[in-house]
Amino acid sequence: MAVTAFSVPSLSRGFFEHANSFRPASASSGPPRSCASGDGRQNSRTFSAVMAAGALALCHLQSLRSWRRPTPRVPRHGRARRLRDKLLRPETGIAMAPEPAWCPPGGVQVLSGLSQLVDRYDAFLLDQYGVLHDGRTAYPGVAETLAKLKATGKPSVILSNYAGRAATQREKLPGLGLNPDDVDAIMTSGELAYNYLARNQGKLGTRVLWIAWADREGRGLSDFFDDLPEYSLASNVEDADFVLVSGSQSLFAGTEEELMTDYERDGEPRPFAATFRKCVQKNMPMICANPDIQVVRPGGWKGHLGGSLAAVYEKLGGRVIYFGKPYTAAFEEARRVVAELLDADVDGEEALRICHVGDSLHHDIGGASAVGLETAFVVRTGLHAEDLGGEAESITAALVTALCNKEEVTPPQSVLPVFRW
Repeated sequence: MAVTAFSVPSLSRGFFEHANSFRPASASSGPPRSCASGDGRQNSRTFSAVMAAGALALCHLQSLRSWRRPTPRVPRHGRARRLRDKLLRPETGIAMAPEPAWCPPGGVQVLSGLSQLVDRYDAFLLDQYGVLHDGRTAYPGVAETLAKLKATGKPSVILSNYAGRAATQREKLPGLGLNPDDVDAIMTSGELAYNYLARNQGKLGTRVLWIAWADREGRGLSDFFDDLPEYSLASNVEDADFVLVSGSQSLFAGTEEELMTDYERDGEPRPFAATFRKCVQKNMPMICANPDIQVVRPGGWKGHLGGSLAAVYEKLGGRVIYFGKPYTAAFEEARRVVAELLDADVDGEEALRICHVGDSLHHDIGGASAVGLETAFVVRTGLHAEDLGGEAESITAALVTALCNKEEVTPPQSVLPVFRW
């Protein structure tokens, strides 16, 4: 708007100086003129009209000067970014969640075990790291809880931000001390990323700059490209078309130029910075097959994961396509799997009652709440154990609600100290 180039005071001074040329003599210095004079009446009417018009104009200018475009409220987890993802990348979009201050009807309930939830729901979605196991072994009582849940006939689906294939994850369960037969289905972020690459071969290019783990065999990534023969691994930025993040230890994974880092331990992105800048300059997209930022490792230390590297890439100006929680597509795919297990219509009039059990407020509780699922928050073995402090008996609904409001996440319906029956 052109008027914004001028200040209101300067316009007002100019206006009144111009208006003085219409001032009747009776309002000026010198002897007064007769009110009966025709010239006086005409000038008076002209002066009044100009003054009235000027007053209206100044009021309008003052309102323009004081008006500010309202700033939308954008919480830390990125309401604007969620809407952008929903519009531009529907396969990874996040639904709009309720305001964080919203509390489930009846409030947050702190329960002693999963047995108190079974009758409320038709099926359960289960996070694994921090809920079922620590990456090496299952937590005490988990195997028995899965067996008892299976006996109820209520399906359980593992929904995990694991960068490998779902079949590979199922093969790893016995080594963790879990019976694969007690889990009805598995959906991983790596499986979603794999399906995207299989469906869109060549869309992003075929030469992959891979960021992965040093022990790809042990982490279940060694077979990721077995059924994707069109893709090849690049040993430098110049030969790459896009970046795939499946881990956080090795850069140019699977090539002779592979570079090992300590990023999982120290979270220092310096070894990746120069490569990321070159990738951004080439406008190379990044696929993140595990959006998790951190995970609790055996011994209690927190490992830095691929999601934190993706955040670094975005800060440098790069474009990232995320797969997994908290993005809508992951929960919708899990909902579809549950519907198939129950031989139900996922879009039927009677909605399936599904509870998602997880330990991450942002990825599990917030993501599931955003798509209309109810949630159970596992505390003692997960990411937020230190945030709530004390022993299991000290967990209260008030503490959990306060933490959720602090983190700007919709509170869960239920809280479980650990995943047990």
